[in-house]
Order: sequence, then C-alpha cells, then structure tokens
Amino acid sequence: MSIVALKSLVLIGFSEQKEAVYEALQELGCLHLVSLDSASGGVSNVALGDATIEAWQLLKRWHIDGTRPASVGQLSLMEVQERALELEQRMERLNDELELVEARIKEVEPWGDFEFSSLESMGGLSLWFYLIPHHRVSELSDLDWVWQEVGKDHRHCYVVVIARDEPLGFESERQHLGKDSLSTLRGRKAEVEDALSHAQIEGAELARELPRFVEHIMQLQDVGERSRAVQMGYEGAGMFAVKAWVPGEKVETVQEVADGYQLARVVEDVRDDEQPPTLFENPASTQVGESLISFYMTPSYRLWDPSFVVLYSFTLFFAMIMSDAGYGVVMAVLLGVFWKRIESANVKHLCLLLTISTLVWGVLVGSYFGIEPDGGSLFGMLHVLDMQDMDGMMALSIVIGAVHIMLANAIDAWRLRRSAAAWAPLGWIVVLFNALMIYLGGSHEGLKTAGGVGIVTGLVMIVIFTGAGQGHGVMKQLGTGAMALTKLSEAFGNVLSYLRLFALGVASAALAGAFNDLASQANASVKGLGFLLAIVILLVGHTLNFILAIMSGFIHGLRLNLIEFFNWSVGEEGYAFRAFKKKNKPTN
Repeated sequence: MSIVALKSLVLIGFSEQKEAVYEALQELGCLHLVSLDSASGGVSNVALGDATIEAWQLLKRWHIDGTRPASVGQLSLMEVQERALELEQRMERLNDELELVEARIKEVEPWGDFEFSSLESMGGLSLWFYLIPHHRVSELSDLDWVWQEVGKDHRHCYVVVIARDEPLGFESERQHLGKDSLSTLRGRKAEVEDALSHAQIEGAELARELPRFVEHIMQLQDVGERSRAVQMGYEGAGMFAVKAWVPGEKVETVQEVADGYQLARVVEDVRDDEQPPTLFENPASTQVGESLISFYMTPSYRLWDPSFVVLYSFTLFFAMIMSDAGYGVVMAVLLGVFWKRIESANVKHLCLLLTISTLVWGVLVGSYFGIEPDGGSLFGMLHVLDMQDMDGMMALSIVIGAVHIMLANAIDAWRLRRSAAAWAPLGWIVVLFNALMIYLGGSHEGLKTAGGVGIVTGLVMIVIFTGAGQGHGVMKQLGTGAMALTKLSEAFGNVLSYLRLFALGVASAALAGAFNDLASQANASVKGLGFLLAIVILLVGHTLNFILAIMSGFIHGLRLNLIEFFNWSVGEEGYAFRAFKKKNKPTN
C-alpha cells in the first residue's frame, strides 16, 4: 500500500543495437519512457485497423470454451480476418431474410395455404383480400360480389373477393399478400434456418483460430509500441539514447540488460524539480482500490497511496446507504449467479466486499426488506442500531465524517513529518476533535470550555505552521496561515456532508417500509386479486428501491472519498506510470 520509489535512467548505445535493445526493454516491461523528442507525444497503443478489431470481436463471439485450437498454418491470418468479415455479412443477410420471411408467414397464415393461378387460367379474374370487422360482414350480402370468408380472429373476418378489377364501394382494409404461397414461405424459412445453422458451425470452426489471431494482434501492437518508443528516444552521430523512469527495485535487472548490450547508463534519484509518474504497489486484496481512485485522479508521486483507505471506507459507506440485509441477500444471489461471468478479479473482490458489508450492516440495523425482526429472535438480538433513532444515527454519521477527515489530516501530517508544516494538519485534527467533543457533550459545561480552548489551540497551530518550510518571512508565513483559516467553514461543511449516509439509509428503509404497507393494504382491500396485486407491488417496489440504493451507494460512497476526503489529503494530481511492455491482450 504505497507509491513505488522511482529512479531516473538514461541508456546510451550504438545505433546498430537500437532495435534489439528496445525489444529487450519491452520484454523487460518495467520502464516508463520519457520523450527526448518533444514532437513524439509519448507512448500509446498502436491503433489497429477497424477490420482487424471487428474480426477479433467476431471470433471471440463465436468461440466455444474448450474447443481445440486450429493447427498452425491451416489459414493465413489475413484469410481468417477476411473470412470472419464475409461470414458476418452473410449471417446478417440471412437473419434479415429470416425476419422478412417470418413476417410474411405471419401475414399469409390466416388466409390459408394456396397457390395463385395465372390470369389466363382464371379468365382474367383476380383474388382480392380484405380484413373486415365482424360487425360489417353482414353488409357484404348487399353487394354484387363473389366472396368467401376463409378465416377470422377476435376483430376481423378474412374475406377473399373474386373480381376482374378491384372492388369499389366498400371501405375496408385491403391486404397485399404477394405471390408466394404459405408452403413456399415455410420452405424458404427452413432453408434460411439451415443456412444460418451451417454459418454458425462455420463460425465456431473459424473461431478455433482465435488464439493465433490474438497473438497476431499483440505482435502488431508490440511492433507499433516499439516504433513509437523509438520516436521518443534520441538518435544521432551513430548513437541512440533512451530515457525512462524505473522502479528502484528493478534497477539491477535493467543494468543486467544494459551490460548484455554494453550500454552506457546513468541512474539518478528523483530531483526536487522533477515530477515522476505514480506507480502503486498493493497486494491483490486492495488493488481494486486503485481502480476506484484512478478514474477520478492519480495522486502525485510525492503524496501517498489512498487505495486501502478509499476501498474500505467506501465499502462501509455503501453498506450504510443500503441499510438492509435483505438487499444484501439479493446482492449475494446475483453475485453467485454472475460470478463466473465476471472476468476481473478486482471486480469480484469489490462485489464480495460490498455484499458482505451490506449483509453485516443490515443485520446490525435490523432491516430485512424493510421488516424489523422480532426482539426475541436471533436476528432481533443482533439488531443493535436503531434506524428510527434520528439523533443517534445523525451523531454516528457526524462522528464517522469527523474521523474520516481527521484520518486524512493525520496521513498528511505523517507525510510531512520531517517538516514543521506537519503541525498544520495536526492543528486541523485538534479543531475537529474538540468541535466533535462539544457536539457530543451537549450541555456539559466542562466539555464546552475544554473544547473551546482546544479549538483555539488548533487554530493557532494552523496559523503558525501552514506556511512553514516555504522559505518565506515570518509575516508572510503568518499571512498564509491566516488565509488557511478560510477553510474552517469548509471543514465543518465537509463533516456535515457525511449526514447523507444517515439520510440515504433512512430513505431506503422508509421506501422499503412504504412498499410493504402498500402491499399489505392491497392484499386486505382488493378481494380475489389482492394477493397478486400485493406481490406485484412488492416486486416492483423493492426492485426500484434496490436499484436506487445501489446507485446512491456508489455515487455518494465514492463522492465522500474522492471529494471530501481527498480535499484534505490528496490535493495534488499526478499521472500514471505506463510501462513499456508487451501486451497481454489486444486493445483498440
């Protein structure tokens, strides 16, 4: 749970070694290259052609797990790509035709199976097809037509009229059935379905080439990556140079490669005027915390890794917002159903943490789909927090908020521990702690007096030490400290933001209870269908509440970490360490 210490590395060698050296460095996969050419723009994935990406996605879709890969050399990779694209076009045409034929069958089926004869054989007469509402069929007897009713449904009669020209004088919905009979359409449907089945088998067979095709894409990306890396370096006078950031623990490994190619090298510590990339080092259990913070920002290299704190505080906040063990059971069931389909180990770990925390917190607050357990039961004895105790739950939320903000300042103080500036975040801790004591103490005069003295002490610490270590004079340092006091209202505002944990949790429980009451009333008041109506209300209501709670848990749980918490400890943004390495999978 830390940010990896980096070293600055420069490698210099002869131009004829350049390609081999870059390939060896890419194989090593631990360097973040720095551009020595301002026009190069940095390392990025080579953009694969649209046709290649589409073919890869098709092969993935058609691939069947456990299928034996194709023998090497049966098809060229270009042939695989072309066949995949052609097969997809063929399947699209067949699917379109199948939809059209099925629609035609649906139109023709009510009229029966018949063949159209030629006009000559019918003496110039034609068949005209009409949908006529039931209440108007009797009007046909008043008309001089030859007609026959061939079918009916709940709204219309299907009437066929035999006439030389289109009959006039009767408003009705005429049908255009086309020239193909029902037997012909059904035969064509069978042919199209058979062709689709063969195409799907062909796709599954072609998908056996997927491993080779993926390897081919990775090779293309690796070549493109090396090409861009070469552009970032410097070359002239028969020599080339590479500059990069490298983790300190990997320096010896890089030196071994450099010795193998007899490269000159310079390894230096990070200078104060340099801003290296940020590389996190976390155990597998907390790596998902990196994902939670990286989509918002990457902390600066000289800050700290908040992955651990963010992961577990977010887990707690999510559970407090859900506040229902029944919903936790639903999450557990959904996680069990989709477990094998979730490819990312980090996502699995996060979902498991959120599910467990929701179950535990839901048991503690005693809510099971909005129903409170009986006090004498096991679950009733585990019910130790009362969601109906507004004052108590508000106080708990404020305590959690104050502790969270104080933790941010404590970490900041530890980071600055070798500087007098560390006393400033300690001052904020003193202010928040004493303000919390005054709030929790209520009318206790002793706590009010001690808390007031503590707040003043903390404010003095903030004024004196906020500008320390910046090389300013005493007056300018005090001025910087005085300006820092403008964050006082922000500090208390940030703490009060944690009341959303209480508010959203209560809202979720209240909605669940409201839907339960509605279902109970429906069951009691509507005879016969009351029970079914109650079931519908419960399903729709709790599904809606569950979705809203999930959304609120993610949005507000992350917001309290990434805005309120980061505001006090992770203010400076950096950029991520991007290793120059071979690809594990194709990306577009």
